[in-house]
Amino acid sequence: MFEKKRIWLGVAYYPEAWDRKQIDDDLDIMQSLGINAVRVAEFAWSTMEPVEGKFDFSLFREVVDKCRKRNMAVIMCTPSACTPNWLSEKYPEVMQVSLNGMRAIHTGRRYVCSTNKKYRELCEKIITAMALEFKDDDNIIGWQIDNELYIHDTTGKGCCCPDCLEAFKNLMREKYGTIENLNSSWGNFIFSLNYDNFDQLHTPINEFWPHPSYHYEWFEFQNNAHIDFAHFQADILKKYVSVPVGTDMMPLLGVDHVQMNEKLDVVQYNHYNDENNQWECAFWYDYLRCVKNKPFWVTETSTCWNGSTESLAYRPSGFCYVNSWLPIIMGAEANFYWLWRSHWSGQEMQHGAVVDTCGRPFHTAGEIKRLAREYGEAEDIMLDTYPLNNGIAVHQSHMSMIMNLRQEIIKGFKYPEAVRNNIYRPLMERQLRPDVIHPSAELDGYKIVITPYVFCIEEGGLNKRIYDWVKNGGTWIVGPLSDIRTPSAAKYKNAPLGHVEDFADVRVEFTLSYGKAFKTEYNDGTPVDVQPVVFNALSTGKSAERIAKYAECELEGYSAVTETKVGKGKIIVLGFMPQPDEFGKLVQKIAEDAGIVPLTEADKSVVTVLRDGKGGRVFCAAEVGNKEAFVVVPFDGYGVIDGKVYKKGERVKLPPFGVIALKISE
Repeated sequence: MFEKKRIWLGVAYYPEAWDRKQIDDDLDIMQSLGINAVRVAEFAWSTMEPVEGKFDFSLFREVVDKCRKRNMAVIMCTPSACTPNWLSEKYPEVMQVSLNGMRAIHTGRRYVCSTNKKYRELCEKIITAMALEFKDDDNIIGWQIDNELYIHDTTGKGCCCPDCLEAFKNLMREKYGTIENLNSSWGNFIFSLNYDNFDQLHTPINEFWPHPSYHYEWFEFQNNAHIDFAHFQADILKKYVSVPVGTDMMPLLGVDHVQMNEKLDVVQYNHYNDENNQWECAFWYDYLRCVKNKPFWVTETSTCWNGSTESLAYRPSGFCYVNSWLPIIMGAEANFYWLWRSHWSGQEMQHGAVVDTCGRPFHTAGEIKRLAREYGEAEDIMLDTYPLNNGIAVHQSHMSMIMNLRQEIIKGFKYPEAVRNNIYRPLMERQLRPDVIHPSAELDGYKIVITPYVFCIEEGGLNKRIYDWVKNGGTWIVGPLSDIRTPSAAKYKNAPLGHVEDFADVRVEFTLSYGKAFKTEYNDGTPVDVQPVVFNALSTGKSAERIAKYAECELEGYSAVTETKVGKGKIIVLGFMPQPDEFGKLVQKIAEDAGIVPLTEADKSVVTVLRDGKGGRVFCAAEVGNKEAFVVVPFDGYGVIDGKVYKKGERVKLPPFGVIALKISE
C-alpha cells in the first residue's frame, strides 16, 4: 500500500469510547486536517475480549479497513495496561500490591503486576489473537506494546506482591551468588544489617530509614520486570508480524531506555513539554536518536495543553507548530498527538486534543493543517537524510538517576536536571549541540565525550572501554560526581574516584560539600565561575597537569581541573561544577583544539541541525524560546518548507517558534 514512505502526522484514537457510527465522520475530519495515521487499541482490552476467551476485533477491524480506504496508516497497540473487569475480578492476584499490603482495585491503568504468571498467560492469549487478526494488514505500520511502562505507584516501590518479592530474592541470588557477597557489597555489617540467607530479604519500607543499596536494587528489579514484560510481548508479536515493534516511553529515566529497546525495533516516546522548557525536547531527541541510531517515533504529545480532570496552562500560538517540527528535524519520522477527540468522561476530560468532545476542531487546527502540508513538501528530503553528530557526546545515566533517588548525595542535587541544565543546554546554546548517549554506547565517531555525574562508570562497561578510546585520540571530560559509587550503590574503598584516579593519575585528597562557592581560577589567574555544589581537592601525579586551582580556605593550592595526556588523547578531570556558561566556554575551547566548531551563529533559543544522506545535505533551525531570534545560514540552499532561496552568511530572522529547513546547494 505505502509505496512511498511518509512522515506520519497522527493521533491517538479511541473509537471504543464513542458511538461506532462516528468512525467515518472522525476519519473524514482527520483527513481534512491532514492527519494520515492513527494509534488505536492501547486501552481497549474489555472491547476486544468482553468475556474471557471470546475475542471480538470487529471494531478495530472496521477502523483499520476504513483507514486503508483513506490511505491512512495505523499503529496497533497491545492492551495490557488496562485489564477488563472480568480479569481483575476473577484473577485478583494479577493486580499490584502496594507497599502497605493493599491490592489494587479495578481503577486507572497500569495497576497490574508485570511479573505475574497468570497475567502474562492472559496477555499472551489476546496478543496472539490480535497478531493473527491484523498481521496481514498492509496499512498497519507498527505495534506499540502496553503504555508507559514504569513505576506508577505513589510510593516509588512498584508492585510489592509475594511473587515480586520472591522474584527479587532470586535476582539477588543470581547477581551476588552468596549472601556473604551481598552483605559485603552492601556494607551490611554497618548497623548489623547483615543477612544470614536470601530468604530474609524483604520489601523495602519508606517509613523506616532506607538502606541505599537495598532500595537501589529493589528499584532496578522493578525496572527489569517491566523490561522483561515488554520483551515477552515483543517475542509474541514477532512470531507473526513483520512491521516495527516498540513501546511508548516517557522522558523519565526510571526505566533504562537502552535495555528496554534491545529487543524492540523502534524507539517510541511520549512527552508534554510547554513553551517554557521546549528546549528540553531537543535534549531528549538527541538521546532517543542515539538509543538505536535510527529514526524514532513521537507517539504522544499535546496540540495545546495537557491535563487530567483539570486543564493545565494554555500554550501560545506557534507552540504546536514548533513542537511538531522539532522531532522531525532532529531524527523522528512520526509525530502523534494525544489525543484525537477530547474524552467526554473519566480521568482525563480536560486534556487538550485535536478536536473537542463535540468534534469541533481546537484553535490549533490551522497549525496542524499547515504542518500536514509542510510535512508533505519536505518528506522526501527529510526521510532521505539523517542528523549528523558534531563529534561531541554527553553521557546520560539510568543508574545515576536511580541512585540519586535513593541517596541524594548532595542536598538538593537532582540528577537529570543537572545534566540538561549544566551540561547540555550551554552547548546547545553555543550551537555545539552534542549527542546524548547511554554509558554502554559505542564511542567511535566522537572526539570528545563528557561524563558528568555518572556515579558508577561501570554502567554499560564504560570503565573497560573509555581508557582505550582516550589512548586512540579521544578527549574525555569526566566529573564532577562521576565514578563515586560501585554497581551496588556503595562507595569504593580504595579511592574516592574508583577508576578515574588511576586513569588520570590524580588523587582526591579531600572533598568539601555544598554551601559555599570557593574562589577558583585558571592557571593564568582568570577567575572561574563555580556552583556551590561539591569541591574535590585534587593532587596530580607525574603525568597530570593542573589547568585550574582553588584559591581560598582549606582548598587553596589544590588542583580544581586537571589534564592528563594518555596516548594520543587526554583526560580532563573536573573537581567542581562550573556555572553553565563557564562550562560552555571551557568545552568550546576544548572543542576548538579538537577541530570542532559551532555549526553556525544563532541566538541561544535556536536549535540547529545538520542532516545528510541520499537526499543530500539539509540545514534546519527551530526557535524554541517563543521570541524573535536570528540564525546565520551556513550554506547556500533553498527552503524545503518555504521555497525561499538562502545565501551562505545570510542572517535570517526567525519568528517566535519559527522553523526553516534548507536543502544545501551542491
